[in-house]
Amino acid sequence: MKRMDHVGIAVNNIEDALKLYVDMLNLTPWDRGIVEIADKGLKVVLLPIGENNIELLQPTNPENREARFLRERGEGLFHITIETDNFDTDVKTLKEKGFAVEEEVTTGLFHGYMLRLAWLPPEDTQGVWIELVDLASVPASLKRH
Repeated sequence: MKRMDHVGIAVNNIEDALKLYVDMLNLTPWDRGIVEIADKGLKVVLLPIGENNIELLQPTNPENREARFLRERGEGLFHITIETDNFDTDVKTLKEKGFAVEEEVTTGLFHGYMLRLAWLPPEDTQGVWIELVDLASVPASLKRH
């Protein structure tokens, strides 16, 4: 495991939450603004802060994990994302240790570069989703925004 890349905050209204985080912490959102990911039923925006990011997530599909989280717990910390240098080995090791890996996906969300993601469910992780990310295909100049 390399570093924490971002924390994900589940919100009911991404525009209101973005305004709050910009006003409160004087952060500037990434250059793509709010992005809708239709196949995941989400609106997302990243707010770079130091070497990390805050990701705001608003579900647009009432059945996805973020929507279920909001119904059950309300707004708040949804996940932490850890960047890994050796995605395949790290995921395999977690499985060998008996941890459930709920989902492994590849997505083109980030500037058209493909990211590989794996999710560890909150039942195994003290109540928070842990997302592993392989950023190997993303140039360093793009990783922060």
